[in-house]
Amino acid sequence: MSANFSKLKSVIDRIDGEVLKYPLGGFDNVGFFAEVGMPYGSIYGTKFLRVEDPDSPHYGKLIVGQNGLPQATAEQYYLGDQTPRALFGFTNSFVYKNFGISFLIDGRIGGKFYSSTQSALQKAGLAADTAPGGRRDNFVLDAVVQQNGAYTVNTKEITQQDYWAAVTAGNLGITEQNIYDATNIRLRNIQLSYNFPKSIFEKLALQSAKISFTANNVWMIYSKAKGIDPESVFAINSNAVGFENLSFPTTRSYLFSITLGF
Repeated sequence: MSANFSKLKSVIDRIDGEVLKYPLGGFDNVGFFAEVGMPYGSIYGTKFLRVEDPDSPHYGKLIVGQNGLPQATAEQYYLGDQTPRALFGFTNSFVYKNFGISFLIDGRIGGKFYSSTQSALQKAGLAADTAPGGRRDNFVLDAVVQQNGAYTVNTKEITQQDYWAAVTAGNLGITEQNIYDATNIRLRNIQLSYNFPKSIFEKLALQSAKISFTANNVWMIYSKAKGIDPESVFAINSNAVGFENLSFPTTRSYLFSITLGF
């Protein structure tokens, strides 16, 4: 049995020259930055427009338009960072007579990532979010409408289609909607093996034989990413590893092997 755990703390103290914020990658209104005083990979994007006056009885509520639909902020805001807070792994191996089994469970704690795939699914009406409880009933957002500097309670009924069209408007929509916690735990690897008894090789040049079966990326035990693998990235040549943009699903691989000893 073996285990490992690493705690990560990332803070950018200085960037050469007068640079305080250096772009790492991104697209449209989603940006990833190395920013002085912040963890590596700060994520910036638009948020839902909300009441920001703490003295208002409507503080924190969405501000919708006259049509009852949510609106995005005009500016980009810090929405988290892509750096995990910790990584861990646990390996266990068992042997019984000639049979062996081993498995690796590993995981990541913390960090955020943006999923453009979820945005595309929502825009097309294919995401589970677009049909709560398997239904697409009309609804009224718990929000307010701003008129002449005052807020009134929203009463406009909207459809699921109109809501998600507003949230995903443009290339990537309102960034805040599709920022996800990258925490995940998975069964990374499992291996089964069998060593043939040495007695069957007494009169042969062959001294040993072993067959084994290995599976990798076996099971996502826990994830908050709604079917998107948090390890999926837009491009491996980008430092914006928290940016997932229509990436292919990560693959599961199988390996069957025979080992012979002479």
